[in-house]
Amino acid sequence: MKKIKILLSILMLSIASISNLKAQELPVPSSSGEVHQRVGLTDFVVKYSRPNVNDRTIFGTLVPYSKVWRAGANMATTIEFTSVVEFNGTKVEPGKYSIFITPEENSWRIVLNTVWNTSGTGDYDAVNDVATLTAKVGKENPGSESWTIGFDAIKGDNAKLYFAWAGIRVEVSIVAPSSELAIANINAKLDEMSNTFGAYNGIARYYLQTGNNAEALKYAQMSVEADAKFYNVKVLSEAYAANGDYKKAIETAERSLKLSQEAEYQPYIDMNTENIAKWKAIKK
Repeated sequence: MKKIKILLSILMLSIASISNLKAQELPVPSSSGEVHQRVGLTDFVVKYSRPNVNDRTIFGTLVPYSKVWRAGANMATTIEFTSVVEFNGTKVEPGKYSIFITPEENSWRIVLNTVWNTSGTGDYDAVNDVATLTAKVGKENPGSESWTIGFDAIKGDNAKLYFAWAGIRVEVSIVAPSSELAIANINAKLDEMSNTFGAYNGIARYYLQTGNNAEALKYAQMSVEADAKFYNVKVLSEAYAANGDYKKAIETAERSLKLSQEAEYQPYIDMNTENIAKWKAIKK
C-alpha cells in the first residue's frame, strides 16, 4: 500500500511538471506584431509575425519569386478595417482578411483573401480573393532587419500601407472615404442635440475643412447665435471669408479678437490679428 502511494505521488508530480512546461511562454524566432491605425474615420488592425533577416538573402531565395507567401511567419497575416476602403483603387467591404504576397523582382502581387484564420499558403485558395493589387518594388535605406508592415503618409482619408524588409519597400495606396460617415455622424448628433453651440461649431469647422462653405457659414452662424465665444466667432469669420464676404469676415474677426483679448488667450489674439490683416489686403 505504501509503495502504491509513493508511485501515485510520483505520477502526480510528473503530470504537474508537464502542465507547467506547457503553460510556460517561451521566445519564438518570429515575434508577433500588431498595428492599429485610423485613416479618416476608418480603423485598421494588422496582425502578423515578424521574421528577421539573420544575414540571409530574403527575396528571391528565402522568399522565392513567383510563389505565394503568407506575408510573414507562423499564421497568415491579417488586416481588419471598419468601413469600405479602396486599395490601389479597388473597393473592399469592411471586414477581416488575410494578406498573401507573390513577390517578383520589380513588382509584387498582393491579394486580400476572405479566409483569414489560416496557417499559411497551404490553405490559400485564389477563389476567395476579394482584391488583387500590383505594387512596384522600391528601395528601403537602411534596410529593416525585421519584416515590417505599417501605415505612412496619413493625410485625411488617404494613407499608404507599406511592407518593408531587407532593403525592399512596397507601398499600396489606401483611400478610406469619410464624408458619408461624417455626414451620418453630424445628422446623428443633430438628432440627439438641439441648439448646442459646440456641436454646431464642430460641424462648421468640418464643412470648412471639406470645402462646403455654404453649410459651414450656416452652422457657424447657428453656433454664434446660440452662444458667442471667441473660438466659434473666429470660425464664423473664416466661414464669411471662405464665402468671399471679406467685409463681414473682418468685422467678425474683430469681434473674436476683442473676445480673445478679454479672455487673455494669446493664440486666438494672434490668429485673429493675422486674419484681419490678410483679409484687409485682399479687400483692397
